[in-house]
Amino acid sequence: MITKPQHIFPIVLLTIALLAWIGCTDKSTPTDTTPPGKPALLAAPPDSAWNEMGTDAIPGEDWIELVWFRGSESDLRGYQIYRSTPPSEILTLLATKILGRDECDTVYQDSTVEIGLRYKYQITAFDQAGNESATSDTVDYMLILKPSPENLTSPRGEIQVRRPVFSWISTGESLENHLRVYDVLEDRTVWVSSGHDPFSSPHSVLYNDDGRATESLLIPSHEYWWRVDREGTELRSGSESNWVSFTVR
Repeated sequence: MITKPQHIFPIVLLTIALLAWIGCTDKSTPTDTTPPGKPALLAAPPDSAWNEMGTDAIPGEDWIELVWFRGSESDLRGYQIYRSTPPSEILTLLATKILGRDECDTVYQDSTVEIGLRYKYQITAFDQAGNESATSDTVDYMLILKPSPENLTSPRGEIQVRRPVFSWISTGESLENHLRVYDVLEDRTVWVSSGHDPFSSPHSVLYNDDGRATESLLIPSHEYWWRVDREGTELRSGSESNWVSFTVR
């Protein structure tokens, strides 16, 4: 007759209980509660600036463009854009920008604005876990009427001279006019001419009359765009005309 050891059964029960406890232990990674850093929303640049990066009017449309720097977080998912609509000063959610859904993750164009109203903006960043950052600094901007396309009279189309005269008509509803010339092939601004009194209309300005252009003479076979920006009488207000194109032959 074989006698079974009496201590085996308790050991088996203890082993089963231990395995059950291990199986029920939470093996998930810790919950991410760290929000992204506060984003930097860029204020409006001076109208005479060669680098236009910042909250500003845009050519062609009566819209306001916002620009900010992208955060360095590896789990960054997108941005929330907040805006106050006059006469209210309360900022409410305007749009959500998910990274990778369009060509530029750090630009937003607000098409739901009206001329003559000042809008305030803030943005926040959020990550894959849904953590939202602190709000950015507040920026603001107001659109004014832009020059009509027919008021930008010349140059247009094909021209034969390398120092053309730029002619346009303006009204007295702005502080200054700023002429901007852009080389399409080189993808760069080649001249900004500022300080034109809107009351001294019509304007005729010889290219590079101040000697500040990066191309002293325009280059044959290059296409150029030019426009006129109007600086408002209030800070951070203005407009940008449509681009007009011409080619030097």
